[in-house]
Amino acid sequence: MAKRTPEELQAAIAEHNARYQFTFKTDIWQRVTDTEAETLDEQLKQAPPKQRRMWDDSLSVEHSSEYYGMLKQQMESVFGVERTAIILAPSQG
Repeated sequence: MAKRTPEELQAAIAEHNARYQFTFKTDIWQRVTDTEAETLDEQLKQAPPKQRRMWDDSLSVEHSSEYYGMLKQQMESVFGVERTAIILAPSQG
């Protein structure tokens, strides 16, 4: 097996980390303001049953999932790109 360069190793680590990132829902609730929490709660109540159940039945949102992409897009339309990036930032451990 050929040795990897430091750059190749860094790229592999970054790819691995991106694939396994997640955000705990408790982190999301802690990061939003009271007003944002009310808005998010209303949006979740209006979500189709499948989306709502995916939210209700999970402890975290995996960034590699299709659901994350959908949630991110919906949150960006309400809170903006920058604020959504903060709210959905990966959780630690």
